[in-house]
Amino acid sequence: MILTVARLKNNYTQEEIGEKIGWSRSKVAQYIRLLNEIVTPILDIARKHQEDRVTKDVTGVTFNFTEGWFRKSGIYDLNDDN
Repeated sequence: MILTVARLKNNYTQEEIGEKIGWSRSKVAQYIRLLNEIVTPILDIARKHQEDRVTKDVTGVTFNFTEGWFRKSGIYDLNDDN
């Protein structure tokens, strides 16, 4: 869903996006804030954890970094260097 918000945020207000996808304006604002504040190193870490989440013979898999994925991914179990 975050990708949907990303596509819509340049053409619609937060309230309009919320109406289109059935969310409150404040939830849309939180997702937009998340989009604006994610930095490349965090996305690189997320992609590293994403590897091997499906079998090697599956082709054409697209992946959405959802809020649920971040919670379950183990990304919060970083070592002291991160």
